[in-house]
Amino acid sequence: MCAAAKINYSEPTTDNESIDIELIGRGFQGRWKKPRILAQLKCTSNYKYIDMEKQELSFPLPIKNYNDLREIDDLPKILIVVFCPKDNQEWVQHSSLQSNVRFSGYWISLEGEPEVSNKTSVTVKVPFSQAFNNLTLIELMKQYSARGLII
Repeated sequence: MCAAAKINYSEPTTDNESIDIELIGRGFQGRWKKPRILAQLKCTSNYKYIDMEKQELSFPLPIKNYNDLREIDDLPKILIVVFCPKDNQEWVQHSSLQSNVRFSGYWISLEGEPEVSNKTSVTVKVPFSQAFNNLTLIELMKQYSARGLII
């Protein structure tokens, strides 16, 4: 996905701050020419988290991750939740002409969300309208480059 969006990435050596990947843009025409976005990645195959009526994924995020991601910081932070088949052999299908990735990712920014009294987890509702793909990644980079925030 990063390659398709022409975005670089790096993985922190430790995950102390609930950040799994740093997405790094270049050549953007805004206030920041090389915007960077930090992301926490989560994965689930549990269908009970999917609400087709509300068109959202309800994910139980550990409280530490919630608190880390809701803090306002110098760089924007997003949560990406990937819904994928239970059997990892079904994640990618190959043929002689193509490869199909069988999963969907959705993103949300929790920056500025309120503190909660929960001790173990917070159910985060991620709308299906916020699909995470190469075009979304470019748009998020443009937003941050221009405004310094992601909405």
